Amino acid sequence: MSEYRRAETIDEFVEKIHKGIVGFSTLRQSLAERGIENDEINIIVKQVDSEVQNLMIKDAVRNRGKNMFIGGVLILTVGLIITIGTWIGLIGNGRVWVLAYGPILVGLLFTLKGRADMKR
Repeated sequence: MSEYRRAETIDEFVEKIHKGIVGFSTLRQSLAERGIENDEINIIVKQVDSEVQNLMIKDAVRNRGKNMFIGGVLILTVGLIITIGTWIGLIGNGRVWVLAYGPILVGLLFTLKGRADMKR
């Protein structure tokens, strides 16, 4: 039997569970089939569970960031369309123009925050 390394085993199962190749419910059985002792299995299961949860949280933050980024771009675009449209006379009567700084600033902030979350 090859030399056992806990860190490599943990990384292997974290990757398999995160990708959906192996279910978390079969983790103990898979470890027992490899001849790993029960105390060591308990340690590995706790560590794998913790790391899989952290990966799921990171994925959720990235997805929220992506949605926030897209929403921010849309809001920013609406603000720019209103501002430019009134400035060149496409919207309104051409004598007054509107600077839609609210949607522009909010859209810019959402875009920046979303991009930061996507990079996590």
